[in-house]
Amino acid sequence: MFQKKISLKAVMPAFFLLLLLLGTATVFHPCDMKEDGTWMHCHDVQTAVITGSIILTVLLAAAAVIKNRWVKLIGYGVAVIGAAVMFFLPGDIMQMCMMHTMRCYAVMRPFVRIMCVLTAISAAFLLIRTCKNK
Repeated sequence: MFQKKISLKAVMPAFFLLLLLLGTATVFHPCDMKEDGTWMHCHDVQTAVITGSIILTVLLAAAAVIKNRWVKLIGYGVAVIGAAVMFFLPGDIMQMCMMHTMRCYAVMRPFVRIMCVLTAISAAFLLIRTCKNK
């Protein structure tokens, strides 16, 4: 049921999502709290990206360790779709700050997009490789 040996390629998408999770929560976070103690809209985007990263990381980790081909196909396929959705979260699907010079647009959005592209490419590679292996 579980694989004894896991290749580095199999964990790359999960690694990129883990970097996305940690980066968005720490270094590449959006705007800080307002002076009145409330949060701007970009904080909701950060929460959505972190939640999506956790869910997809768990799914990809399961796909990496379970031998079943269909579990792998579903895991990698959902990861490609999930990374594409998270790519468009900041500013397109979810509203962010009004000014494009703010931290959420200048720092968080490019980081999220880069990590989502890397995740989608690596998961698509694994999806294609799993489809070819019978």
